[in-house]
Amino acid sequence: MSIKVFKDSGSKGYDLEILDPSATVQDYLDALNNFIDTNMSSPCRGCDECCWERIPLTSVDVFKYIETSSKELKLGSENLLLEFLKKYCYIYVEGRVVDISLGFTLEGACSFLNQTQKICSNYLARSLVCQSFVCLESSERPRI
Repeated sequence: MSIKVFKDSGSKGYDLEILDPSATVQDYLDALNNFIDTNMSSPCRGCDECCWERIPLTSVDVFKYIETSSKELKLGSENLLLEFLKKYCYIYVEGRVVDISLGFTLEGACSFLNQTQKICSNYLARSLVCQSFVCLESSERPRI
C-alpha cells in the first residue's frame, strides 16, 4: 500500500497519507475507491456537477467500459469497440489528433447520468477523469 486514505478526525471527509514517494495517480485512485467502497453507503452525493463537464477518455477507459458493462450497455457481440464508440462517445478528429470523450445528452449532460436521481448509471466502470471527481469533503492534503 503506497497511499493510505482514512477518515479525517476533524470532519466527515477524508484525509490521505503518501507512504511511498513513487506512488502513482492510479495508486491514489485505487486507495480512494477502496475507501469509498468500504466507508460510504452511497459513493456519490448526487450533486451531478461533474457530469456536465467534458469527459475525455483514454483507451484504457474505453476498454474498461466495454469489459465491465457490455451487457448493461446493450452492446452486441460482433464489434464491441466500434459499437461502444458510435453509441456512447463523441469523437473529434483534426489532422492526426483524435479526441474521444463520453457522449452527452441534448441538454449537455454525460450520457451515463441518470438526471432524475443525479447519479451515474455506470458508476463501476467510470473513467479516469470521472474517478478524479471526488464527492467527499476532505482535509487540506487531498486538495493539494
